[in-house]
Amino acid sequence: MHRRHAGLLLLAAVLIGCGGQRVPVTSRHLPAAVATAPSDASLLRVSRSAGTVELLHANTLALQERLISSGLPPIARLLGASNEDKTVYAVDNTGRLLAIDLVARKSRLIPTSARQFSGAPDGTIIGEDSARHPVRFANRVVTTFKTPIDRGTMLFRGPGDQILAFSGKPATLQVLSENTEVRRLAVPSGHIATTWAGDLVAVVTDSGVTLVDPTVKPAARSTRGRGTPAAVSVRIRGTPTVATFSPSGHRLYVARKKGGLVMLDRFSRTELRELPLPGVADGLRADRSGRWLLAHGASSDSLWVIDLSRWTVVYTTRTAPWADDLPAVVAGQTLLVRNHGDVVAIDMDGPTVEQRGVLVGGGADLFLMLPWLPLVAPTVTVAAGSNPPRATAADTEPPAPAAPPPPPSTPPDSGVRGGDIYLQVSSSQNQEWAQAFARQLKDGGFPAKVLAPKTSDEGYRVMVGPYPSREAAESVGKRLGRSYFIVMPGVGGI
Repeated sequence: MHRRHAGLLLLAAVLIGCGGQRVPVTSRHLPAAVATAPSDASLLRVSRSAGTVELLHANTLALQERLISSGLPPIARLLGASNEDKTVYAVDNTGRLLAIDLVARKSRLIPTSARQFSGAPDGTIIGEDSARHPVRFANRVVTTFKTPIDRGTMLFRGPGDQILAFSGKPATLQVLSENTEVRRLAVPSGHIATTWAGDLVAVVTDSGVTLVDPTVKPAARSTRGRGTPAAVSVRIRGTPTVATFSPSGHRLYVARKKGGLVMLDRFSRTELRELPLPGVADGLRADRSGRWLLAHGASSDSLWVIDLSRWTVVYTTRTAPWADDLPAVVAGQTLLVRNHGDVVAIDMDGPTVEQRGVLVGGGADLFLMLPWLPLVAPTVTVAAGSNPPRATAADTEPPAPAAPPPPPSTPPDSGVRGGDIYLQVSSSQNQEWAQAFARQLKDGGFPAKVLAPKTSDEGYRVMVGPYPSREAAESVGKRLGRSYFIVMPGVGGI
């Protein structure tokens, strides 16, 4: 009974602390996917025109290493990074898809005629070809969908291997698989937000939010009172402006013209909390750790930083207009903003907000938080008189996590080794979300796994570890940026 009560308290704390990712109203692309990484992970700096790529310390903006000295074409946007092949994907000034290999330290064009690329939160690249067919690039494979989309359509990642296409005239949401249109849903016009997994869409209108489940077929009129509706309208007072989901999709944060920010529960569709803001926000963006939410002031280039774990505005400042990459919270605690042509790193996690570094002239460049540890070659000690080992591609790979994580397709485990110590960071009845959350943590460098429930009262638990001691586990827990508790051998159901 005590364990169940503790688990419920933990789940509540985790869900309250979750953040989300903003989908712009006018832009045709998502913000670059920025995964949470260990405390001093790497920040990539890509010159728009000089053809250079540098690796920086995320917390201080100090240079680690210059990876590419010249040769890149002019870059327009960064889309995201692949953890598997250590490659960053970008769009050049002509709209072509470009792969920047950080191990081979060179770039190559991806052979596709598609344009209008966007980077989905999971690293998948989505685009549109000249015949208005959606194109997906994932795992180095280009897939062209057979169903065309309307002009002016915004593309988002959908559930599974599907793509969501939103058109505003008339407002329509297409759910597309590779070979056909799965369904077409009539939705209101307004600001669009999607969950990280693409399994729920929120359309913000002046009177509230319409939640659209793309996996549900519209109910026929004859089935009134039975089944699950594909779209549900939730009335929200105060004239909503924009919204964003938490990483889990369990919470929806809605900014309003009157009353500031409101937290909405996805399942009960009730308002849980309100937070006054310094003004009206027309943009919301959160880091992958789920602790921080950034709000952009509509009347000026104001930035308000919200600590979701404390449910308060902890910092306000003026910043350059929002771009795909910045402002952003990186490494779980550092705010990066452009300021008068420079980039400034601000530590948000200390007793006071403190500037940690300035990158003079860096405001013209592009930035991306890498979801892996720094690309630093290991130090090799060679005995006197012996020949040094020959360098291989593996020598430039990042250090491995504390324990090798299982592949993303690994099913939930029934248990863990009895002599190890774990961090439990979540418990959910939603297996798909638990698996997605574990993959997100693994992309951030944390060895996460999902434990299947042993009884009907338990949920799917997301665990990080194993670690040899409580001290080692707590050290990692401090870098997670979210609630957790220690699970010892023989305690907590393992």
